[in-house]
Amino acid sequence: MNNSTFRTSKNILFPGSVPAEQFYLLIDISPLRSNKVIKALHNYFVLGHTRNDVCEEFQVNPGYLSIKIREIQLLCRKLLDMYPYFISPRLSDAGQ
Repeated sequence: MNNSTFRTSKNILFPGSVPAEQFYLLIDISPLRSNKVIKALHNYFVLGHTRNDVCEEFQVNPGYLSIKIREIQLLCRKLLDMYPYFISPRLSDAGQ
C-alpha cells in the first residue's frame, strides 16, 4: 500500500486521494457486495466527491455510508498492522 494515501497520525484514508487499484483491492477483501455502496465509496475515496453528493447520487443512507467508510478505514489499519509480519526477515528466510 502506498503510505502517502494515509494520514500519518491516524492512518485514515484521504477522500479523493485513494488510487482506484488500491480501492478495488480493499473492496475485494472486504465483505462489501452492494454495488451502489461500492460505487458511492469509490466516488468518495477515489474521486473525492462529498458524502452528501454520493448519498444522493446512489441513494445510500448517510449513516450507513459513514459506517462503511469507518469499516474500510479499519480494514486499512488492520492491513498496516499486519504488514510488518509479512516483511520480517524470518518470513523471507522461511521461504528459501
